[in-house]
Amino acid sequence: MKKNIFIFIFWCVAQSYHAQSPPYMFQNLFGSPTRYELATSIHKFNNDYLVVSSNDGFSSGNTEIDLRLFDENGVITTLKNINLPNINLVTTPNKPAINWQDTSIFIVGRMAGNVWHGMLWKIDKNLDTIWHKEYTNPIPDSSLQFSSSLVVSDGLIVYGSSGQYDYGDCFIMKVDFNGNELWRKTVQVPNQIGGILKMVHTLDKCFVSYQTIIYPNTDTDYRVVKYDSLFNQIWANTYYTPFKDYVGDFIETSDSNYVICNGYTDVMLGGVMGTPKSRNNLLKINKNNGSIIWNKKYGGSGNFTELVKVAELTNGNLMTVGLHVTAYVGPKPMGAYVTHIITTNSVGDSLSYQTVFADSSSTNNRLRDFCKINNGYFFVGDATDVSIPNQQNWLIKSDTNICFLSSCISSTGVEKYINEINIKIYPNPAQNSFIIELPTDQLAKIKIIDILGNIIHEQELRQKTNIINTSQMLNGTYLVQYSKNETIHTKILIISR
Repeated sequence: MKKNIFIFIFWCVAQSYHAQSPPYMFQNLFGSPTRYELATSIHKFNNDYLVVSSNDGFSSGNTEIDLRLFDENGVITTLKNINLPNINLVTTPNKPAINWQDTSIFIVGRMAGNVWHGMLWKIDKNLDTIWHKEYTNPIPDSSLQFSSSLVVSDGLIVYGSSGQYDYGDCFIMKVDFNGNELWRKTVQVPNQIGGILKMVHTLDKCFVSYQTIIYPNTDTDYRVVKYDSLFNQIWANTYYTPFKDYVGDFIETSDSNYVICNGYTDVMLGGVMGTPKSRNNLLKINKNNGSIIWNKKYGGSGNFTELVKVAELTNGNLMTVGLHVTAYVGPKPMGAYVTHIITTNSVGDSLSYQTVFADSSSTNNRLRDFCKINNGYFFVGDATDVSIPNQQNWLIKSDTNICFLSSCISSTGVEKYINEINIKIYPNPAQNSFIIELPTDQLAKIKIIDILGNIIHEQELRQKTNIINTSQMLNGTYLVQYSKNETIHTKILIISR
């Protein structure tokens, strides 16, 4: 029988398994170690990958925007900085818009101050600025804040919020490819703070906006509005939740319906609007009227946890990244933010859950975006060092099976083999149990180790066929370490329910 090799070389000498960083295939903390850096998005751009981030003063002492191109090996090929003298610039977590006709990039942001102004840059393929323009709100003491833009056939749709004092409206503006304003409109949200977080140009040539609503008591809900090609409203739907929720992301799926990810809060401690205990939430809605097709929540209510980015994979599954506050994860102290990655099938049933963190010197870390590369995925975010008050950009790579560890090789087979040892583990992926089958009856030992290096199960094997209970293990990727006569072999086990 042809063997599908799934080689996994992990901790060559089994010494200390606790409080170590996993041997990731690739990760990089980039940017200045003395500044506050924040990578917000990654996007495939020609043969490289464009990362947009902000920093607290590359040269001027103000907040600025950095543009970097990475190759497939994670090497920076180009770095350019956007700054304006004596002005703080803030970018957004959304991917930049790209006009593939002339390979130009459009970056939106805002200029900080007593009143926010919307900013738009056109960038060429070498990451040099062609032009930048500033847009103001004609109403006195009012702000414009841009979230992102969309390229259409004859220009850009720029969107965000238009606000005065404590209230805001949803804002939409069209400009030509030179940034000249063609028209603008606002959608009022009386006595509430509103704004468009993300807009999608759909397969049926419509526009769908994902909006937030913040009430006077700081409670929040989210709203989806569908417009026709001329921005006449087709339908609008508000999704009411008990307490304050976190905004997350919005996409169109291949069946032309829509998926929202966010943090859903169903428990508040310390009063009506006390400390939130949120849960990961995925919601799929119907393209025709916004009705809920399915709504799935992941994790309990005893923690702060949220999803910030979602994408549909080529097989129809969904992948999301988010963060949670942990009591303890490997080397992380109590109260640290760490990243989790969840994959689900097309109807939101969880396939895998794993925690990923930067090197052990970083207290807080989170991934904010990801994109497909030729042999896997790139993820970007930020990591805060435990010893000095800084925050660096963070880039980490996985294979096509969302495995981050150093010697993973993808396999499409059901059984997994290591080297030429005739040891079988099946079914794999497993649910509540798996079988480890040895060549003969023999005394051996196994350890099951999670991605953080924690030994979560140990057992002696005394017969040829052994059933291992995994019902208490979370979905994710594990090592099964088999040892006999001082020889150690390691295999991958995936738990997926």
